[in-house]
Amino acid sequence: MKKLLLMLALAGLAGAGEPGVITIQADKLGAEVSPNLYGIFFEEISHAGDGGLYAELLQNRSFEETLPVEGTRLEGERCIAPDLPHYLGVKESKRRPHGQPWSQEWKFTSPWPGWALDGAATMGIETKNPVHPKNVNYLRLKLAQPGARLLNEGYWGVAVQQGETYDCTFWARVAEGAGGAIKLGVVGTGGRELGAVIVGGVVSKAWKKYTASFPSLGTEAQAKFFLQPQLAGALDLDVITLFPRHTFKERPNGLRADIAQKLADLEPAFLRFPGGCVVEGATFANRYRWKETLGPLEARPGHWSLWGYRNTDGLGYHEFLQLCEDLGSAGMFVCNVGLACEFRNGDFVGGAQLEAELQDALDAAEYALGGPETKWGALRAKAGHPAPFPLVYIEIGNENHGQLYNERYTRFAAAFRKAWPQLKLIFNGGLNDEAPDPGVRNIDLFDEHYYKDADFFFENQHRYDHASRQRGYDIYVGEFACNKNVGRGNLRAALSEAAFMLGLERNSDLVKLCSYAPLFFNVNKLNWPVNMIGYNSATSFGRSSYYAQQLLAQNRPDVNLAHTLVTPGDMPAKYFAALPGLDRKAKEIVLRLVNGVEQPQQVKVCITGAKVPVQGAGRIITLAGKLTEENDEKNPKRIEPLCRGWQVPGQEFTLCLEPASLTVVGIPIE
Repeated sequence: MKKLLLMLALAGLAGAGEPGVITIQADKLGAEVSPNLYGIFFEEISHAGDGGLYAELLQNRSFEETLPVEGTRLEGERCIAPDLPHYLGVKESKRRPHGQPWSQEWKFTSPWPGWALDGAATMGIETKNPVHPKNVNYLRLKLAQPGARLLNEGYWGVAVQQGETYDCTFWARVAEGAGGAIKLGVVGTGGRELGAVIVGGVVSKAWKKYTASFPSLGTEAQAKFFLQPQLAGALDLDVITLFPRHTFKERPNGLRADIAQKLADLEPAFLRFPGGCVVEGATFANRYRWKETLGPLEARPGHWSLWGYRNTDGLGYHEFLQLCEDLGSAGMFVCNVGLACEFRNGDFVGGAQLEAELQDALDAAEYALGGPETKWGALRAKAGHPAPFPLVYIEIGNENHGQLYNERYTRFAAAFRKAWPQLKLIFNGGLNDEAPDPGVRNIDLFDEHYYKDADFFFENQHRYDHASRQRGYDIYVGEFACNKNVGRGNLRAALSEAAFMLGLERNSDLVKLCSYAPLFFNVNKLNWPVNMIGYNSATSFGRSSYYAQQLLAQNRPDVNLAHTLVTPGDMPAKYFAALPGLDRKAKEIVLRLVNGVEQPQQVKVCITGAKVPVQGAGRIITLAGKLTEENDEKNPKRIEPLCRGWQVPGQEFTLCLEPASLTVVGIPIE
């Protein structure tokens, strides 16, 4: 409170130049602000799902990690894609190094990454008679005598908390000997056993699923899971899982509670899934296949993510739709149009294969929306969700463009219009935002992407002010982030994005949706320079961009208010942004201001057109710091919003904006 009083009382001392002036015309409404404007975008990158949002604690639980990339052949230590034409045709040579097919280095420290053996035993990967035909690998453990332990290091540590219960499942069969009991649990870095349970009666010669639970006796971020057979002979093991009992919304096969709660706190209007380049795959065979992510875990084959590791697909299509429901968000599913990623192999299919891909996309909509009398709606009901899921948007392709894409969009969109006319359809423009051919129809939204430096976002806060409203479709800024020269995501990045987002909001008659990307990263595996939410095995944190997104989403007005703006005299105009709006339900003017320089700035606020005096209890929320400061796992709240109450003095008052800040001002009004 003292800081706020000082800010208001000494406002005249801020800055050396003339104060800025914002005149708000309370009786003149601008564009209605899209209630769906602020959403989130999920892609399996930087261990966003496995080792992140998905609560599974064990790495390589099905021993499939070393399987080659789908659609490639293994030659020595490389996976090599087929030498097929690129979908961009003559541009092919620009997308493949030296005109060669895409390839990936294929080296592992062991045949079973994530696992190790402690004691007198041997182990190897087997494939004969697996637990499920789609789950081809399993582990055979041979023990001359009891005592050896199979260890799993998790995703850079198995994190456990004292008092939490952990649920384990595993499939096993006895290959040699009589079988017996198995002890399993968690051991700390100093060798202390933090929790364990003994599962008896592991004697079946056929595959059988076993379950067990144990509480943790301590808190440890770098613990390891152990499985210790109390027997001699040979034992086959597969699909070994370990989950905390407490997941987001307490769901089995659920999500990590702290990370999912950060999503909930963003109050996202929609959730885009599954990407991103993973939609297309490094090869067409490597594309995301939603049907392979349904059903019990042992029936999910998983697939290699083109960001460099294998996905379990435990966080599958059903779990995505469930998360949309849990967050109160609309679902946005991105479907493949028969094209692989242009920056990888870029191969494509046509004919009957393309028809199958189209039907696959339509089936995805049916799974979400179809009644129990439909094939895929019935499968959803069987999975425990008889009611439809909140699927609202279909994005047709990901960052695709060019003539072939235009043709395929037209074909897919016509089929969706006929089968599911209620769905909103989204067209891609590639990284250069290529407009659709004139003959392309059934476009509801055009997806534009911006990964730029801070000056771009500051300078483009007025990008849509004079954009054509006659194009026949609205805009979705589907991927954007300031990711150049801002460290791993500092305050300068967040403020530039906030200025840009205020421009999107001001033009909400045209720009209906936006989503920052990428959403997640594990601090131990960084595929992308700047991301929104970070974590390790035990803790999570939001970057300053997270809090900027949160502030704008949580303080989104219903309608813009007409206003005029004069920039404070001692700062470049591009580093200043301001936008007022009216929240009808809260009965307040919501004013958002960005000060993109490290000097305080004073701004005079004048409100005209109010029918009654403007006065009473208001609020001020500030996100401020040094431009180069970042949040990280050691200092997760170095930069976070501070909220204070204040008494609105009247129709005119002066605010002092803190250096390098995003400020939200709530002004009560009838």
